Amino acid sequence: MADNGTTDDKQRWAGETAISPGLGIFRGHSGDNRPHRHWAHQISIGLDREVVFDIEGKEVCAPAVLIAAGTRHRQHNGETLSLYIDPLVNVDIPVTLDTKQSKWKALADNEAQVLVSRFPREKSLQDTLQQIALPEPLTLVDNQRLAAVIAKIQASTQGNNNISRDELAALCRLSPSRFSHWFSEQTGLPLRSYRKWLRLITALEIALTTTNLSQAATEAGFSDQAHFTRAVREAFGISPTQLMKLLA
Repeated sequence: MADNGTTDDKQRWAGETAISPGLGIFRGHSGDNRPHRHWAHQISIGLDREVVFDIEGKEVCAPAVLIAAGTRHRQHNGETLSLYIDPLVNVDIPVTLDTKQSKWKALADNEAQVLVSRFPREKSLQDTLQQIALPEPLTLVDNQRLAAVIAKIQASTQGNNNISRDELAALCRLSPSRFSHWFSEQTGLPLRSYRKWLRLITALEIALTTTNLSQAATEAGFSDQAHFTRAVREAFGISPTQLMKLLA
């Protein structure tokens, strides 16, 4: 099929985006982005052809790709539907990944089509998002301690109250060092990285209502706007300004 798009068109991000605690969705043209990693699982489905990714030095081409949180990757340009899923939030998506076995996996065409069917174009992404994102944190292996810890972290992030590792450890009756290991064992995520991810999502939600990136960064717990900008580039491979245009 002939490609009539200009270089500028290929580099530009354009489409529809929706975000809620635990889940973000993008549908449209994925443009230029740097190699990056974020603390959410990502599922990207090709809408006009297969998606292409560079994942930790390997080029992957498939109808859809699932990438585990914390995995370094770069997405090639194309029309895509992408989901960004907090690993500790219950989302009604019929795809799983054993992160102990692999950091990514290619999905078959039938799996891709099932996912696309969940997001009909006649409905806005925001409307669809409300039906599949459940606000409660997962109770992994019936672990009530973990559910309590995640709830505390999420509440402190929303209120910009920096609950310490020692306080979280005391909640579980563990030493601080043992707590850090326990949290990573239970979730597959470092505590520091997960907290930074939650602050980033909170800042984006604030920015949507205030349109002030500096204010959003401060209210979410970043030291300044430069700190927030670095976090956005590390997590998404694009600038906050580019990301806000999509969210708007």
